[in-house]
Formats: sequence, C-alpha cells, structure tokens
Amino acid sequence: MMPPGVYDVVALPEFKVGGTTDSASCRNNDGRKLVIDCGADSVKMGFGGMLNPTRIAPNFVARGGKKGTQKYVAEEIENCEDFSKLILRRPFDRGYLLDWEIQKQVWSLSESYSAVGKKFNPSSTQLLMTEPYFNPESLRTNMYEVIFEDYQFAELCTVCPATLALFDANMNRPEFSTHPAGIVVDTGYSFSHIVPFFDNTKLTYAIKRIDVGGKVITNYLKEVVSHRHWNMMEATYLINNIKERVCYVSLDFEADMRLCRLKKSNKVRRQYVLPDYVTSTLGYVKGVDELPPMPVHMMGQPRPEEQILEMTSERLIPEVLFRPSDLGIPQAGIAEAIVQSVQECCPDLHEALYNNVILCGGNCFFPGFKERLEAELRSLIPQDYKLNVYQSADPKLAAWRGGSRFVQSPNFRQWAVTKAEYEEGGVNNYLVCKRRFDAM
Repeated sequence: MMPPGVYDVVALPEFKVGGTTDSASCRNNDGRKLVIDCGADSVKMGFGGMLNPTRIAPNFVARGGKKGTQKYVAEEIENCEDFSKLILRRPFDRGYLLDWEIQKQVWSLSESYSAVGKKFNPSSTQLLMTEPYFNPESLRTNMYEVIFEDYQFAELCTVCPATLALFDANMNRPEFSTHPAGIVVDTGYSFSHIVPFFDNTKLTYAIKRIDVGGKVITNYLKEVVSHRHWNMMEATYLINNIKERVCYVSLDFEADMRLCRLKKSNKVRRQYVLPDYVTSTLGYVKGVDELPPMPVHMMGQPRPEEQILEMTSERLIPEVLFRPSDLGIPQAGIAEAIVQSVQECCPDLHEALYNNVILCGGNCFFPGFKERLEAELRSLIPQDYKLNVYQSADPKLAAWRGGSRFVQSPNFRQWAVTKAEYEEGGVNNYLVCKRRFDAM
C-alpha cells in the first residue's frame, strides 16, 4: 500500500459535465482514452498508452484537523496538520461504490490545480473504468447513469481489476503471452479475491472472496494498540500509516511470536514515535527513519518529549490474511483459497493455473507476503507441479497499467459501449452494458 503522505499530486485535466456526444469521432479514434482504476483505498487516473497514471489520490473526503472543522478532499489531506481525530468518508463501503457524491468530489479535485497539458471534454473521451467483482445490478445501473448522463462520456468499458492485472502481467512476460491459464490474487482494501482465468476469460464460478483486506487489518491493529498502549480508536488515518510502515507477513509465525516475548535480543520490536505536531505530523520509526528537523522558530530549543509506541507482536497482524479464523472469520486463508479455487476448475487446468499465479493489490506491499504465499502453496500442491508466483514492481498499479495497455489494443472497441448505443437501448440500456461487459 502506498504510504499516506507520498501520493503523487499531478492534476488531471478537469472534467466538464455536460456537452454533446460525437460518438462517430470516438469510433474513428479521434477521442482520448481515459483509464480510471477506482478502488476503495485510492484512485488512479491517466490516459491510455502511459506507463504511470497522471494522478494517484486517496479516495475519501476527510473532516477534522486542528480546528476540527476543516474539509480535505483526496490529496488535500497533505495539508492536514493533525491526523489524530480525522473522520474519513469513503464512496466505497464493503467493496462497492455507493456514494457518487463523494466520488465526484474526488474525481473533480483537479479543478483546484493548474491544468496539465490539454483540457479535454468527456463527450469526446472514451473511459475504461474498473468495477468491483459481482457488482449488484442497482449499483451498475447507477454507475452507467453517472458516466453517460451526468458526465456524458462518449464511450465506456468496465473491467474487473484482475482482468487488467492479468493483461499487464502477461504483457510484461512475453513467455506467458500465450499461456492458456492464470490465477490472480487481488488483495486490496475491502476484500481479497482469487480469480482464475482460462483463455483470458475469468471463470466466475471458481472465484473466491476472503473477507479480509487492508481495512480489516487497520481496524484490528487499532483495537490491539488501543487495548495495550494508547487509545487510538479515533486515529484511523495515523494507524493506517503505522501499519504500512512497520507491519509485515511472517515467514515463520510461531518463531516470531516466541521472539516477541524476549526482553532482550528482540529482532521483531520496533519503536514508533507518535507525532508531536511540532516536528512531525505522522510520526516515524525510531532508529530506522531520519530524525525530523526542528522548525526554524524552535532552533536551539530541546526537542519535544517523545511518545513511544512499542510494536512487537502487533507487527505480525497481517497474519490474518493467511489465518482469518484468528479474527473469528470462518474462511480459508489466501493460500488455501487459491487451492479451493483451482479445485473447482477443470483438472486439466490445475497445473497451468499454478504455473501463473499473479499478485496485485495494496496488501502485496507487506514485506514477506509473496514469499509466505509461495511457501504455503508449495506445501499444498503436488510436488510435480511447477509453481510460478509473479508480482510486479508496483502491484497497486498493476490494474491501471493493464488498462493503459488494453485501451491501446485493437480489441478494446469490441468491449466498449458508446453513449449512442446506451441511449438506443432505452429501458434496456442496462442490458446493453451488461451483455458487453460481462463477456470479458
């Protein structure tokens, strides 16, 4: 997961709501192709053909700060001086986009920045947008109305993140470009999904969902820290930052737990210095991070007294990704869920699926995640099967980069719906989109 405080703040050309649609120009490839990976944790936005998105922003609206009344939309959180009691409102809840009013605020934030490059009009722009797995009909209908009727985009294509991550991974590895099958592990903010593919088509009947994601891990850490150390139940943003700075996935959980009990020679222990809001607003890891500089007006004065948060077994909390039962969630961990998903596929595909396991999502950033998954899978699958687990350099951008490549491919148009086709569908416009998008 990208740590709070280091989001790229590069303005996307502003949206212009309304206007007329010239779908013919779009079909003639005169329009630009905008790619939005709209996740519960962050939004990645940029134009097709680019290596990186032009904008990466946290997907929330926050209220709080020193006065308790300031409002921060997406990247504006960088201007906050007190993260202790922020109230975060996200457009997503339980993995689904429910509040378009908040989402529109996040998308429109670029209006606050000077224009970067040429401004564009959605009525001549094709949009590729990620969509949650098993998105309910009512939410999909609402999404189509917003895209086509409010913003009036010329063309829309929605794809699940796993499909785009698979596309990106196979493009990065030419030897796998013709591989018949693959299985994507998408572990993000709300859930973790296991999505198998054959011939670039997701096998919906074998998809597995684990009700553990970054939000569950953050909330669990918040409860543990509040019970053992300081009351931080209202400091969700700060706890999330601490999680991303010091937590990891253990390769030997029982051995690390024994180390946590040692008073000396404890290699697990870390000391996190909580923010004093004078020299630091997010805190830092003592002995690892550089000491924050003193403000100019306090030069020569003693540093503020440190509030130390001792982190030992708390660092191992991402273990719940592999053992959800520790939280009372009666589900298999990620490794076991992969095996369950593969077992529901045709036996002829099993070896090919294990030979192309692709990781994406923010939880892949936990140190040790990939190695732990490889070790557990190796112990669960037949020894004569080849196991290949692939993780890109930035798994959080895997879906966006796959989308950036996909919109440049000649196949993109056959999966997209134009505004004219949507309007011609009349009362059946939902079915027009559903048939096209569900075929992917």
